[in-house]
This record gives sequence, C-alpha cells and structure tokens, in this order.
Amino acid sequence: MLRDVRQGLRTLVRQPGFTAVGVLLLSLGIGLNTAIFTVVDTLLFRPLPVDRPDRLVSVFTSGEDGVGAATTSYQDFLDLKSSNRVFSEMVGHAMMFASISAGGEHRLAMGEVVTTNYFQAFGVRPAIGRAFRPEEEVGEGAHPVAILSDAMWRRTFDGRADILGQTFRLKNRTYEVVGVAPATFPGIVPGIATELWIPLSMVDDVEPVGINDVVPSATGRTRLERRGARWMFVKGRLKDDATAVMADGDLAGIMTRLAEAYPISNRGRKPRVLDAGVSRLMPDVDEALRPAGLVLLLAVGLVLLVACANLAGMLL
Repeated sequence: MLRDVRQGLRTLVRQPGFTAVGVLLLSLGIGLNTAIFTVVDTLLFRPLPVDRPDRLVSVFTSGEDGVGAATTSYQDFLDLKSSNRVFSEMVGHAMMFASISAGGEHRLAMGEVVTTNYFQAFGVRPAIGRAFRPEEEVGEGAHPVAILSDAMWRRTFDGRADILGQTFRLKNRTYEVVGVAPATFPGIVPGIATELWIPLSMVDDVEPVGINDVVPSATGRTRLERRGARWMFVKGRLKDDATAVMADGDLAGIMTRLAEAYPISNRGRKPRVLDAGVSRLMPDVDEALRPAGLVLLLAVGLVLLVACANLAGMLL
C-alpha cells in the first residue's frame, strides 16, 4: 500500500495541471456539501445544546379561530406554569434586536429576553458569574442586568477577566454584566447565535422578534400585564412520567378555563404541544424547511457526484 501511495504521489507531481484541476473539483464538491449539510443539520436535526433535550417540548397558543400555532402572553404563561401537572419547568423567551453601545462600538445586537429560570431549566451554567435570580423577573424596568454570550464577551469586551460588573448601554439605559454563558451554548433558536440575554422585566427596553398577536385585554397597560398581548415563545421540560400528548391534554383544560374567565382575550385559544426536537422554529416554518433542506442536500449531492464523475473521466 505504501508503494502505491508513493507511486500515486509521484504521478501527481509529474502532472501538476491535472493535479490542480482534480483537487479543485473535489474541493468544490466536498466544500459545498459540508457547508450545506452544516446549515441543514443545525436547522433541522442537531439536538438543542441543553441538558436532556429529549424531554423538552414547545408550547404554542392558537389564534382566535383555533387554527395555527403562535405565541403566548406572559399572563397566560404564568397560569399555565402554575396550574399544569406535567412540566417540571416552563420557560418563556423571545428573540429581540437591541441597540447597544459597548467597547467603543455602537451596533444592533441579537439577543433574547427570557424568564429568569431560563438557564436553570435548560441545565446551562454560566462560565463566568451567575444566572438570573427569580426576583429579577418582578418589577418592570427594575433590573437592568445582562448575561453575555462567550462570543460577545470576547469580541466586544476583549475577553477581559474583570467582566462582571462592567456596564454597557442598551437603548437608553445602562446595563450591568452579571454573567457569561459557556462557549458551547449559542442559545436555543437553531441557526441564530444569541449575543446576550436580559430578564423579562426589561422587555420594554427592546422589541421582541417573531409573532406579535395583540387583541383587547380586560386589564393591564404594559406588555407583561396585558393578557391579550402574545409575543412569548414557551418551552416546557416534561416530568419523567409525562409525554407531549399528556401535556397537550393537560394544557387544553387550563386554556378552556382561561377562556371562560377571560373571554375578551382568550376566546377560542387552544394550546399545541410539540416535541422541541421536531418543532425547531415554528410548525409552519418547519414544514417549509424540511423539504427545502432535503432538496438542498440532494442538489449538493449531485454536485459532488458530477465532480467525482468528471475526475473519473480525467483519470481514464
């Protein structure tokens, strides 16, 4: 075998033009396949970077017509969290754009506004500092604290060791850094690298990204107080003896009671519980992404096949 390898290398060296074209053909085919597979794998197949991802489900709320899967209001989230019998944890979160000024730069950052049990529920321990505290979810606008991603810590703050207690401007308010997430945790939205997290109490400083469904509310003035302001995505961690089907039935009973108690904002609203490994983004988006991803994989596979056929022809 070693003699064959040496003979092959000598042949390639004697024909540099042929060698360059062959390497280029294989590089294009393999490189394109690797890039596309990485994207498709991240969006559709790779498990979420959390503890026991198989026990996570996504919880959606339907529209008034009872069709579809959309976001949930904070007030509904609190009732679902306190009354269910199937989840050990429930987490509310929403992607956001934030205008930040830090490290001498001014730019838009992609982050998440989250309930304070976010890191605990997903089994993620900050690499530096601490996670959010329960009291930081109470009192709107009272807790301007943030946890940075590893990438933002290194890029914006030069990876400084004394990052805890450092400040930056988000919108028109000064935020204090209380932690840095591990490098292995980019957030729970596939394909999007979250740069920072802030507690739910500070949601009025940012603009949640996603489905904002607003209907009249009997009470409340703010985004957190209005039951008809639906903007949060919800994840639940199933208890060991619970299933997604059981969770769907349990939450359906709670939503029925909420519809009777709050007919103005909750009429016709129903829950939809899906395995978080299947529901990667939104059910409608996932249904469009799966066939598109398979078509892309097939297309780049054909590109690699053509490259190999061309090289085989050259060799002959």
